[in-house]
Amino acid sequence: MRKPKRYRFNPGTLSYEPETVSAARHLGRGALVIVLSLLVFVFYVLSSATWLDMDLPKTRMLKMRNAAWQSRFELLSKRMEACEASLEDMAMRDDQVYRVLFGLGEIPAALRESGIAGVNRYSALDEKNPGLGAETRELDRLLKKAVIQSRSFDEVEHVSTRAGEIAQRIPAICPLSTAEGNFRYTSSFGYRIDPVRGTRGDRHTGIDLACSPGTPVFAPGDGVVTMAQKYYGYGNFMVIDHGFGYQTRYGHLSGFNAKAGDRVKRGDCVAFSGNSGRSTGPHLHYEVLFRGTPVNPVGFFDMEMPVEDYMSVVREPESRPNTSKKGGRRR
Repeated sequence: MRKPKRYRFNPGTLSYEPETVSAARHLGRGALVIVLSLLVFVFYVLSSATWLDMDLPKTRMLKMRNAAWQSRFELLSKRMEACEASLEDMAMRDDQVYRVLFGLGEIPAALRESGIAGVNRYSALDEKNPGLGAETRELDRLLKKAVIQSRSFDEVEHVSTRAGEIAQRIPAICPLSTAEGNFRYTSSFGYRIDPVRGTRGDRHTGIDLACSPGTPVFAPGDGVVTMAQKYYGYGNFMVIDHGFGYQTRYGHLSGFNAKAGDRVKRGDCVAFSGNSGRSTGPHLHYEVLFRGTPVNPVGFFDMEMPVEDYMSVVREPESRPNTSKKGGRRR
C-alpha cells in the first residue's frame, strides 16, 4: 500500500502543492526518535532501581558471582576446621605417644604456632573483600602447622629405625641381683616420713633397697656414666645417661667400678652399695628419670624374673671393695 502524499498550501500560487521532505530531515527525525527512546529506557531502568529496589543487570551479575564465592569460602572454612581438628589430634598423639615412646621431647605450643602472630599481612585483602584476609591467614596458619607436624613425624620415623638400640638403653632390669635375700625394699617412691628427723619429709624421688655393703650394682641399660663422685646428701653418687630421655641415679655407694665418661652395657657392674652420705644404714638409693622428671623405678623391672635369667644378663665384677666395717640400719 502506497504511503499517501502530504500537501501544503502555497500562498503564492493560491494552491495546494505536494510536500517534499529532504533526506536530512528524515535522518534528523530518526535520530530524535532514537535519542528519546534511549532516554525513556534509561529513565525506566533508573526509576526501577531507585523506586522499585531492583538491581541493575551488572549489579545482579556481580551479586551472583559474590554469592558463589561466599559459598566457596564457607565450604573452605568447614574444610579448614576439619583439617584443624585432624592436626590437633595428630599433635596430641605425636606429643603424648610417639615422641614419648622414643624419648623425644614435646614440641612447644609456641613453636607449633610460630610465624602466625605479628603484623597483619592480609589487611589489603580485607579491604577488597571483608573476611578474605582472615580466611587466607587461617589457611596459612594451618599450612605452617602441617609443615611442623610433618617434620616431627620425620624425626620420629628416623628415631624408630633405632628401636633395637632404644630397647637396650631403657633401664629394664633391677640394679641389684634378684637372688633371694640379696636385698629388701625399705622405702618406696613418693612422700614418706623422713628417716633421720622422723617428720614428714619431701617427696622421695627413688626407692631404697637395703643390702650388704659392697653388693654389686649393675647398669640396668646401656648408657654413658656422666657423674661418679661425692654429692651432698647422696654420698658417693653416680648418674648414667641412657639417652632417649632416660637417666638413672645411684646414691650412698661404697665405691665405683666405672668413671665419668665410660660407656657401659646393660649388666655391667658400675658400682657397689654402701652407707655414704646422709644415710642411717647400708642401702642403695636408686632413681629413674624420664626427660628430667623422676618416675617410679619399680615400673621398669620385673621382680619375678628368674635368678638364672638375671645372672645370664649381668657380669660380676672381678674384685669388690673392702667392706669390713659393720653397717647399721639403712636410711
